[in-house]
Amino acid sequence: EKKFSLCFSRQTTASRKGTEAGVMTLGGFDTRLQKTPMVYANHQWSYKYFGVHVKAVYIRSNGGESALPDSDEQVVHKLDVSGGIMIDSGTTDTYLPLKLQHKFEALWREITGAPYSNDEVEISHEDLLALPTVLFQLEAHADSINEELEPKKTVGLAGLVDAKNPRDILVAMPATHYMEYSVEYDIYKPRIYFRQKSDAVLGANFMMGHDILF
Repeated sequence: EKKFSLCFSRQTTASRKGTEAGVMTLGGFDTRLQKTPMVYANHQWSYKYFGVHVKAVYIRSNGGESALPDSDEQVVHKLDVSGGIMIDSGTTDTYLPLKLQHKFEALWREITGAPYSNDEVEISHEDLLALPTVLFQLEAHADSINEELEPKKTVGLAGLVDAKNPRDILVAMPATHYMEYSVEYDIYKPRIYFRQKSDAVLGANFMMGHDILF
């Protein structure tokens, strides 16, 4: 079958001899790379690019690496959005639809007390982990739903954020993925941008930390 999967890792340093970026599996996926069951999103487009239907974006306070919260202090705030967005491993950063920018920035300020920008910042690792986690709700592939998985307890399912669509897919993008670190200058740069809908892309920093089957 024409299938492959990409499992990107996060490296804080680079070398001229090469830097391990993750694993590409041809013909399917390797369960040895996974800590949780594979869940399946609906493929939005049938031409040229891979895409998904994004039904909502959430900003969760007090961080967390997983789609499942690990603290009662992690509160989810919803941004209503609906539409297809391309997934592209060749695009380093993530670009969200421009219409989300105002609401995203307003929620960010409400949660953090500071404005969101793409300027470089000096913060401690502890403060980095406390930055919001961005969650993406993707439409599920109806024919691939595993009814045995508990939506409120399974990493990657939307049971805790959407009671009407609990088996939708929920992908976490923590600050350790969207904040790019410069070892040379000891600074971080936010790598979530906003641009016209036709140019919106979920890039490599969105894919990081997940084993994604195409």
